[in-house]
Amino acid sequence: MPEASFKIGSRTVGAEAPCFVIAEIGVNHEGSLDHGMGMVEAAARAGADAIKLQTALPEDNYAPDTDVYRQYAESFLSMEDTGKIFEHARTKGLAAFTTTGLATLPAIEALGPDAYKVSSGTLSNHPLLEALCAMGRPVLLSTGMSDLEEVDEAVRLARMAGADRLSVLQCTSLYPAPPESLNLASIRTLADRFDTVAGFSDHSLGIDACVLAVAAGAKIIEKHFTFDSTRSGWDHPVSVEETEFRRMMEALRAAETCLGSAGKPLSPAQHQMAMGAQRYIVARHDIEAGAQIELSDLLFWRLQDADDAFPAKEYRNVVRSRAAHAISGYKPLSLGDIE
Repeated sequence: MPEASFKIGSRTVGAEAPCFVIAEIGVNHEGSLDHGMGMVEAAARAGADAIKLQTALPEDNYAPDTDVYRQYAESFLSMEDTGKIFEHARTKGLAAFTTTGLATLPAIEALGPDAYKVSSGTLSNHPLLEALCAMGRPVLLSTGMSDLEEVDEAVRLARMAGADRLSVLQCTSLYPAPPESLNLASIRTLADRFDTVAGFSDHSLGIDACVLAVAAGAKIIEKHFTFDSTRSGWDHPVSVEETEFRRMMEALRAAETCLGSAGKPLSPAQHQMAMGAQRYIVARHDIEAGAQIELSDLLFWRLQDADDAFPAKEYRNVVRSRAAHAISGYKPLSLGDIE
């Protein structure tokens, strides 16, 4: 069965397409339009395919007087500024979208996002999930707080609500996520179980996990992106800056080159090498006319010019046959040499 695929913006995601890489700006702009615009430019220079924001009214999503409420209140971008970032991303050739809540969904939809992302924390928020999937856009589901049974339920609900371009992302919702918690082998499980595009939303430090995720079958990579990873708060400590993101992109593309395609094809150069290394049947010594040829009478050599010599794999056609005439030692054997 061919792998699922669909488009986000102008890019094909899944199947044989290159891995689709999202620079997760989230709220790392800290509420600054200038920071957000600058990060878009940096993500484009680094080779990302898309940028993603986080858009949620704090009063509709978090209890007052909590750190997360204060963080989202401080970093909330107006719809006007969000639209400016989306538009700036598109002028740089990037897709643009966000996570959002029910209260902000109509305004975000009016901006024409290229997809919707459902965060791990809202995968079980079924009213939101149904509303997002009813928009008819690609939907990416993060699964960092859900087991397979809960993901089953979310995928079923998403498809019932109308999501026909769906991706499921392996994720570990720890900040940072230690290597032993990443469970990259589940990427293939998600792809096979849901017959959809699977990917990886990374919260680990560095870039190694993203490169390994591509080898594990990820067709989408989401990596937190920042203008300064030394800053405290928001998602800066688990994010990478432009230079490291660019190194990640180079490593991802190199990994894809090494992975190649399914099956076991031989390139023209490999085929030529194989022909040159092929073994052919050669007489080990002089063989008298009419003598029965045994395996001990044969050598298997590379030949510069094989002509019509028997390949080694056809030795059963030669062994126990009789020599049609006297055969000189070290002569390649061909059909005319045996009866």
